[in-house]
Amino acid sequence: MESRDFIRQQRRNAGLIATYINDIAPSMVVRKTLRFIDGNFRAQGWQGSTFQPWKNKKSNEGKKRPGRILIITGRLRRGVNYTTNGRGEVRFYNNVKYAQIHNQGGTIDTTAHVRAFSRRRFYVDEASAPGARKPKMVKTHVGDSQVKAHTRKMKIVIPQRQFMPYEDHNSPVLDASITRELTREINKILNR
Repeated sequence: MESRDFIRQQRRNAGLIATYINDIAPSMVVRKTLRFIDGNFRAQGWQGSTFQPWKNKKSNEGKKRPGRILIITGRLRRGVNYTTNGRGEVRFYNNVKYAQIHNQGGTIDTTAHVRAFSRRRFYVDEASAPGARKPKMVKTHVGDSQVKAHTRKMKIVIPQRQFMPYEDHNSPVLDASITRELTREINKILNR
């Protein structure tokens, strides 16, 4: 191959690689990242260098809360979006207001304003016949008490339940998958 042909071929390859990086690769990154984030919700944990399952919030009785972690309405899961700038860059974000605190963890210090309300009191007694297989319980209303409006300081600790990568907290699994795909496609271009 003559030097002119070699230079022409290299310029052509450079143009094809630039087109791939700027126009085609961002859609591949979007597809893989969205699938990765959705997979974290399905697996109920973060796939970093090792799998880190999310901590389940316990109810007042000390038992684990039933159902899926971070999925009640699905709004957080559906809230993942992205933007591209046309130069091969993709930025992912989630505009749900509680997304960042769940993804990164943290503490919420706030003051809650409680309105006045009426608290009902009940007495529970057994009303079944003697020797019954299943006891029948009856709840009887015994009175009301008034609670005045007040404020209450709250300190809520939210554990980190990372579901999407953010600055300096990437996933080696996702990075390796994207790198493999980029390498494969660039090698196809160079070996034409």
